Amino acid sequence: MKNMKIAAFGVVAFGLSACVTSEGFEGVRGFQGPNDYIAVAGDLGRDAGGNFNDNAGIAVTPDGCQAWIIDDGVEGRASNRLDPVSGLPVCIGEPGVVYGPYQSGTPGIPDRVPGEPVPVRVETVPVLPYTGQYQAVH
Repeated sequence: MKNMKIAAFGVVAFGLSACVTSEGFEGVRGFQGPNDYIAVAGDLGRDAGGNFNDNAGIAVTPDGCQAWIIDDGVEGRASNRLDPVSGLPVCIGEPGVVYGPYQSGTPGIPDRVPGEPVPVRVETVPVLPYTGQYQAVH
């Protein structure tokens, strides 16, 4: 009986080790740098924590509009960036550009990215301090 428990534990440990490396998943690999995809159209996360204390970056989508993004390892969040006065999408910028830091401080499970890298340019831009109830929209 003891040998059976040890064997079962070994099988479970081996199975879980596939979750740690990207080679265990077909069609994905580990995150390698700024030319990788950082978001896919699907929720792949397993952690229950929120992203309340994380900073969001701004990504310019293929249609030229901006989206707030937070990358939390396998899981991420995104929402359209809207003009606070008109409520319309903010559509300024070159598609594929990401402004600001978008990685969360608590990724949990490392990123898995699909396929081959795509050309993406990452820029660091200063964020102006919040000085009142409303800010001017340019």
